[in-house]
Amino acid sequence: GDEMDGPSEPCSVCGEVHEETSCSEDTSEYDAVVAEFDNNGGFDRASTTPKEEYKDHNYMTQDLSGGINRPKKAYAKAQDGDNAMAANILAHTLRMQGKRQLNAEAVERLLAADPEDSFAHVNAGWTALQAKDQPRAEQHFREALRLDPESDMAREGLLESFRARSWFYRAYLSYCFFMQRYTEGKQWMIFLGAFAVYQVSRKYLESLNPVYSGVLVAVWLGLVLWVWLAPGIGNFLILLDRSARLALKPAERHQGIAVGGVFIAGALATIAGLVSGYYPILLAGVGMLATTIPASLTFGNASSRGRLVFGSITVLLYMAAGIMIVLEWMHHPAPMHPLSRALGTFALVATVACTWLGNIRSLRRSSDD
Repeated sequence: GDEMDGPSEPCSVCGEVHEETSCSEDTSEYDAVVAEFDNNGGFDRASTTPKEEYKDHNYMTQDLSGGINRPKKAYAKAQDGDNAMAANILAHTLRMQGKRQLNAEAVERLLAADPEDSFAHVNAGWTALQAKDQPRAEQHFREALRLDPESDMAREGLLESFRARSWFYRAYLSYCFFMQRYTEGKQWMIFLGAFAVYQVSRKYLESLNPVYSGVLVAVWLGLVLWVWLAPGIGNFLILLDRSARLALKPAERHQGIAVGGVFIAGALATIAGLVSGYYPILLAGVGMLATTIPASLTFGNASSRGRLVFGSITVLLYMAAGIMIVLEWMHHPAPMHPLSRALGTFALVATVACTWLGNIRSLRRSSDD
């Protein structure tokens, strides 16, 4: 009888096994997407490459992909085999929209057409990273840097692959990949919806047992800290690697220290304060933990307004924590000083406010400075 075909080889781009031999055998859907991309305008900045003007992949996609802002002019066509830039942007847009197999097909075509295209390897790296294949992603980003040592996109992608060596940062990337598919307005709806569900659940659990409510609050706070602190902690972990830390820029190094380093020190001090019952140490730990959120929004932030807002909050929190530590050290073991209580309330409100203000795009922009 006829022999059954063996399993297909893994795709050279995404690392997954498709029903076809590769991502590119079934072209009908991909060709339809290409045609729609071109009909919607392609992109309107033929004289500008992304590395010169676009520092953030989200903004690059919103400005260059025809299906979002629909540019009035279209100088490039993705169907033009000689126009690698249009094809690269299409591949990037497909990934941002969560169309993983079409994105993998687009990237595979790019690499087949020009294996020496740095931008194509950047796209392939992000495709592999989204597929949770960190080694393959690192390989593509390294190749992109070899082909174009000045590519900031390749450098940032390589850093992301370094950070993704840790499980907690891979989870953070999965969250980012999920959220990037939505507009800013829809992201706000998701945030507000999740917060509303949390509040209703907290009140319901409190009516059953205050302990249940406390556990939910702890989980919620943990998720909030994880979302905002993961990049800074990731940079701190890179600082511990002698070779990987060479890829960090000064702002990323500062973020790693001010967020990851201070978070670890604050957590240790908080535990020590709880065990010993010595309030000054406990307040020092909690104060350091509070500063990490605004600090994470200060370093590497391309928005001058955002740096001013979050940087000011960071400085004020350090001052408040310092005053509280001195007051409690002088009055220990007496009850907490009224000024310490007031400063603690201010620190709590300021920290929570940062978690909301950080979602305002004008206050938070990616940076390659």
